[in-house]
Amino acid sequence: MVLLPLMDSMKLTGERQRFATALGVMLPVSLVSFLRLYLAGQSMPQSPWLYCLGGLIGGALGAFWYQRIPLVWLRRALGAIILWGGLRQWI
Repeated sequence: MVLLPLMDSMKLTGERQRFATALGVMLPVSLVSFLRLYLAGQSMPQSPWLYCLGGLIGGALGAFWYQRIPLVWLRRALGAIILWGGLRQWI
């Protein structure tokens, strides 16, 4: 939620590159979050590998379709994902 607007204001890269960078940052942040919860003894899903498989399939499809999707739809999709994540945390 912070990285994309920050990179947009700096105008250092093209719009497609900014989206790719924002998505690329999500993986290490998610891994750190997972490890933090795991080491703290928080409850984990019964089968975390199913979540990983879904992420791999989604990542492969995203990489395949990335150049074919208009930028307006990339903006909408990323906005919807951020909104969905925020609502899940709030509820």
